[in-house]
Amino acid sequence: MSLENLIEYTEKGKKVIIPASLWEEIKELAEFIYLYGLVQERKDSPGVVTLDELLQKEGLSREDLES
Repeated sequence: MSLENLIEYTEKGKKVIIPASLWEEIKELAEFIYLYGLVQERKDSPGVVTLDELLQKEGLSREDLES
């Protein structure tokens, strides 16, 4: 494996070297975990706008979604 395909990550004085492809997967997983946390945190709070308001703003209707 060439050095170009490796990522060096350092935190609190500890260094880790991992393949770039694995690094990308880790970043994607971290993003999903972060978003999941946001959804769980906000799932019981009231919406700011309704679906109908969003659709109207985009020039769509519920019928457009069903087709």
